[in-house]
Amino acid sequence: MRIKDVLNIEQGFFKFINYTIDNFTFPQLDLLFLTKFGEREISPIIESLLDENKQLSDEKLQVLGDVIRNMFAHSWDSQNAVLTAEYNPLENYYETLQTTRNSTNNSTTNVDNNTYAFNSLDAVDKDNTSQTSEGGLNETVTQTKKGLANGNYSDIVEQALKVKAIRLVDIVFNDIKWFVSLNLYA
Repeated sequence: MRIKDVLNIEQGFFKFINYTIDNFTFPQLDLLFLTKFGEREISPIIESLLDENKQLSDEKLQVLGDVIRNMFAHSWDSQNAVLTAEYNPLENYYETLQTTRNSTNNSTTNVDNNTYAFNSLDAVDKDNTSQTSEGGLNETVTQTKKGLANGNYSDIVEQALKVKAIRLVDIVFNDIKWFVSLNLYA
């Protein structure tokens, strides 16, 4: 039996999986999946869920959908986070440096100008001064560097285009395809 023999658009296979993909409704996903993979042979798990009329009831589809979601949803969420992350491939280097400089300049100067009179043993204060100065420098410098480092421009652009060509819907379909069908194609 083939996938198209047991799954159909009216039943809504993806509503039972209940995993949303941006820009797609469940009927659209059903249509795309069945048109791409409907000719593949069903897997043993699908075969074990079929009733005596070789059909999948809504209850069995719910079981199947729950199993698929439980097996793959975490991986799909992780891959979706990577695929939807914003980045600029031409700025693969980003560094922020913060430098703080503190210096203090404290000094005290004492000047004693004592004068001795003629035939005097004791000094007389003439100009005694004391000077104190305080100062210093406190500054914080933040420097940001970004740009393209260690790479060939054309290679980086090509890699960025390859990443953007990966779509979550293709990842989800591929996982489901391998789960519900055999690796045979007629």
